[in-house]
Amino acid sequence: MSNSASLAILDVGHGNANVIRENGVTVVIDTGLKGRLREFLMRKGIDEIECVILSHSDADHISGLAGLLAGDTKVKTVILNADADKQTEAWRDLIFALDEAHDNGEIDFRVGLTDGPLEIPGFTSTTLEVAAPTRLLAAYGVGSKNLDDKTITSNSLSAVVRVLYDKAPVALLTGDMDDVTLDEIGRKGTDIRARFLVFPHHGGLPGTSNPQVFARTLMNAVVPETVLFSLGRDKHSNPNEIIVREVISAVPGIHIGCTQLSKLCAKTIPVVLRTFSADLFSAGEKENLCCAGTMEIPLQQAEISDPTRSGYREFVLQHIPEALCRRRDRPVT
Repeated sequence: MSNSASLAILDVGHGNANVIRENGVTVVIDTGLKGRLREFLMRKGIDEIECVILSHSDADHISGLAGLLAGDTKVKTVILNADADKQTEAWRDLIFALDEAHDNGEIDFRVGLTDGPLEIPGFTSTTLEVAAPTRLLAAYGVGSKNLDDKTITSNSLSAVVRVLYDKAPVALLTGDMDDVTLDEIGRKGTDIRARFLVFPHHGGLPGTSNPQVFARTLMNAVVPETVLFSLGRDKHSNPNEIIVREVISAVPGIHIGCTQLSKLCAKTIPVVLRTFSADLFSAGEKENLCCAGTMEIPLQQAEISDPTRSGYREFVLQHIPEALCRRRDRPVT
């Protein structure tokens, strides 16, 4: 069996879904909106998932799992954290279905995702490290106060996962981490450096915290070469311009990639014929909403694979003169 390993950051519109593969073994971190992850897996010919990790309980991170459970995809393990504050029907229905599947011997359903390594059967060179939440934050729980008397929210307990290959850090997947999460990572001295950073909140404002301070602190901790935003063109006008400016100023020569074309970069969609890899489903492809679309990173090379990388650069440089990532003459991915 090939030892090839990859990380795909999926274009699911507004939401997050990431697929990590090695030796034919698949791990999914967040499942995006309904049906979109399933379409990606079908195109890839993936019908078995070793482990699904849900960073937190927001619908745009969990909705795709219900479709997998109801379909032909075999899911072996699901890991998540409890959230007593989340009262949505989608969340309650999902955890009820997972509990029932566990009792029937169909799924290993685990509640409790805190800092430390994750053992993934079949992964030999790829390592997953949970950087947050810490056991302390998870034990306090949603609605409590941390050591600085800040309120712990669902986002404070959002799982932050670092992907390494041959012990070299490749990517940091941040879910919707907030300043409480970031403060706790700093307090413990956890290493979260990585070449790729999937920015939290889809590039939107980080709750009530100062966006400039949050972005600068995160960038200084990760020191990425590339920042990726998983966003939907039709929701929330992400990435926020304050965030992008701070990202650009924090790391000289930073590269930026967005799954879909933000309205802040182009009010209208350029009329241009674009082609995408047939096996990399992008939710925005059909309506021409993509900027980079789904991005795949071969972990051994640790760079976005062509033709996505070159095609995306050409599209932005030729057709998106007001792109946020082009301001101050910074390069694009």
